Amino acid sequence: MNYPKKFPRVSVIIRTRNEEQWIVHCLRMVFSQTVQDVEVVVVDNKSTDNTLALARTFPVKIVEIEKYYPGQALNNGIRVSHGEYAVCLSAHCIPKHEKWLENLLRNFSANEGNIAGVYGRQIPLRYSSGIDKRDLLITFGLDKRIQHKDTFFHNANSMIPRALWERLPFDEEVTNIEDRVWAQTVINEGYQIVYEPEAEVFHYHGIHHSNKKERYEQTVRIMENLHMDFSGDLPASFKPGQLNIIAFVPLIGEIKCVDRTNLLLRTIQQLRQCSYIKDVIVISERDSVLLFAQKEGVKAIKREEKFLARGKSVENTLNFALTEYEKQNPITDAVLFVNYLFPFRPDGFFNALIEQYVYTGSDSTIAAFKNFRLFWFCGERGYQMIGENLKPRSEKNPVYEGLIGLGCITSSRFIRKGMLLGDQVELLNIANQQYTIKVSDPYFQEIARFFLEKELSLSEKKQFLP
Repeated sequence: MNYPKKFPRVSVIIRTRNEEQWIVHCLRMVFSQTVQDVEVVVVDNKSTDNTLALARTFPVKIVEIEKYYPGQALNNGIRVSHGEYAVCLSAHCIPKHEKWLENLLRNFSANEGNIAGVYGRQIPLRYSSGIDKRDLLITFGLDKRIQHKDTFFHNANSMIPRALWERLPFDEEVTNIEDRVWAQTVINEGYQIVYEPEAEVFHYHGIHHSNKKERYEQTVRIMENLHMDFSGDLPASFKPGQLNIIAFVPLIGEIKCVDRTNLLLRTIQQLRQCSYIKDVIVISERDSVLLFAQKEGVKAIKREEKFLARGKSVENTLNFALTEYEKQNPITDAVLFVNYLFPFRPDGFFNALIEQYVYTGSDSTIAAFKNFRLFWFCGERGYQMIGENLKPRSEKNPVYEGLIGLGCITSSRFIRKGMLLGDQVELLNIANQQYTIKVSDPYFQEIARFFLEKELSLSEKKQFLP
């Protein structure tokens, strides 16, 4: 590749509004590029979540706007930048590799005078919807092309020369497709547009909408078979070993034991077997408990007395603890809540829980026990059955008993809102009823004592249901 020794300076303009789920992953990849002479401008439209706090952990310039027009937002970002080339990147687009910028830029090195803009390939995430997968795979193919008449252009992943932008900025009045409007203008002036498939980004959303489910699912299956390089993967920074996942273990009072088994120590040991957990943090109002935790090599946060008052939930405690933790560790992707009074967990349980959370794209994933028994709840009209009647088990749909204390992992953006469960919840099915035991009263202590004495060999038993 015949590049000059020093790359032209590039300004990456990222538009945001409540993008805390994506912004860290996006910025990590932007700052990992082979093109190092880069500045980043974040143009934020009144985010109400943690987007700006997370963005400020990187060396970025932030521009805040009150009213959003896509072209105006990009123009505002480019105006405060200094790069010879401006890159437009959506905050929820994650560059696939370190040569993303280099592959955009090389098109100008080859024919700088006649190329108005370059846009790159967008590929769906593993858990993007069927419609979005179909749209992205159809629109963004594998062949590079130079467009002389076609005005398709996409500012989720594009690059333009600053000198041309100064003469032909983006339209500041249109409410969408500012990229297509701009492309029409430059094509009319005799310029060309390049589609560069090797400048790839992961994009969660598609670019079209609706259509029948059967039609788009069939199309997706065909397109996934055609695109052998697409396997429904995730960006590297989304994968379990790269996320900043912490485990909170709150308890009230002194540590409970069953005979000689210290239940807190047992839980800490179980958590340590999971390679995906960055930190284990014990939360307690007792200095003796905090000291014990620190001696065992885990972190400790002292719970304030107000969180022990009636009406205060575990969600209040986790919200408080995350706020304290992030004073020293500002980037937390997910929080694992664990109740130490559940002594029994399958081998590899926390790894399996975290992997299901990551690869399904859920907001929360919890352990659950499949149950075919009959349950009722008492409502305004008396007792009402949950589930189905006395059908044979083979004909019934099961009811799932949520075991949040056994393990519940949730995106940190919900914990910051005081919520333990997000909007989209996945279940990790537990096969053995032993794992439902919670040492909360003398009866269950006796049952736990029996199993602790036996310590059944669980490795030979099926632990997770499909």
